[in-house]
Amino acid sequence: MINPEPVDPAPMDPPPVDPAAIDPEPVDSEPADPAPIDPEPGPGSDPLAEELLATLGLVRRHLRRLVGRPWPQSPMTGSQSELIRLVRHNPGISVAEAAAELGLAANTVSTLVRQLTELDLLRRSPDEHDRRIARLSLTAPAQRQAEARRDRRIARVSQVLDRLDRADLDALRAALPTLNAIAEHLRPTQTQAAPGSGRNDRTGGVESSNSDNSNAGNGSEENDRAQNDGAENDRAQNLENA
Repeated sequence: MINPEPVDPAPMDPPPVDPAAIDPEPVDSEPADPAPIDPEPGPGSDPLAEELLATLGLVRRHLRRLVGRPWPQSPMTGSQSELIRLVRHNPGISVAEAAAELGLAANTVSTLVRQLTELDLLRRSPDEHDRRIARLSLTAPAQRQAEARRDRRIARVSQVLDRLDRADLDALRAALPTLNAIAEHLRPTQTQAAPGSGRNDRTGGVESSNSDNSNAGNGSEENDRAQNDGAENDRAQNLENA
């Protein structure tokens, strides 16, 4: 019986292969930075934005000439008008809640409240559960004036809408959600509207004696800030509901 020659086992048993050697694209130790987001507006967005603002501005100006300026007997800034509108739609809102909604510092809104209270347009009432919180509501004369102006505005716009055909009305109705979304995106936060101007009142009420005393020392500064902010709002505000 012939014994076969021994076979070298090495060729039949190759050494283990390093997995990295067969990986054509090894993973980097640190992930690559994501592609930067282009902050520039899309093509055609600037002309569209300009046309939108121009159209809304025309509607607002023409409507104001037809029904008169809000509160003709008590000329107000844009910020004051915005606060009146907010309180009319949200009776019982607190100063802190109003500040958050308007994107203003609480002490700025406190100044506006004091100004409107002196004009007998706004009323402050202590919260029934926490007297540190001031609840806001319109006075009876302010409520009547706001409702009368709202009715005049609705009547004027309704007259124009009655002249449109169904296709135009459907197009306008379909555009309302988009316009509301734009308004929501433009809603300022306190940081955006008044950086460094103060913190929100965590109790929900700013109209306490301490608040009034602190504002008294900075009354001129706060009034100037409210006036400047009001001028900006008056230029940008459109189709207000006050």
